Amino acid sequence: MQAAREQGKPVDGHAPGLRGEDARKYTDAGISTDHECFTAEEALDKLGLGMKILIREGSAAKNFEALVELLHEYPDQIMFCSDDKHPDSLEAGHINQLCARAVEKGIDVFKILKAACINPVQHYKLDVDY
Repeated sequence: MQAAREQGKPVDGHAPGLRGEDARKYTDAGISTDHECFTAEEALDKLGLGMKILIREGSAAKNFEALVELLHEYPDQIMFCSDDKHPDSLEAGHINQLCARAVEKGIDVFKILKAACINPVQHYKLDVDY
C-alpha cells in the first residue's frame, strides 16, 4: 500500500461481506475500491464510505445483476470490471458485454459510458489522450 501511495496510485480492495465499522476502518486505511460486493446493500455501505464499486462479471463470480441498478444513483462511483475471466470467455467479450446488458436494462447510456470508460481512467489516473 505504501508503494502505491508513493506513486500516487489508488489501492484496490477485496473485502466481500465487509460492512459497518469494519468497512469504515478499511476505507480509513486507504482502500478506495471493492469488486467483491455481492449485494446492493453491501455496495451501498461502501459507497457511503466513499469507495468506488466495481461491478464484476467474471467466469466464476458474477455481480452484475445484483449491482447494476446502482448506476442510476451513483454513476460517478461505479466501474465495470471483467475480473477472473477465462480466455475463452474473454474472446466472447468483457466490458462491452456489460455495457450492452446495462443498455438492455434501460440505464442511461452516458452513465454506462462513465462506468466503462471515464471512471476507470480518472480513478486509476491513466495516461490517455482525450
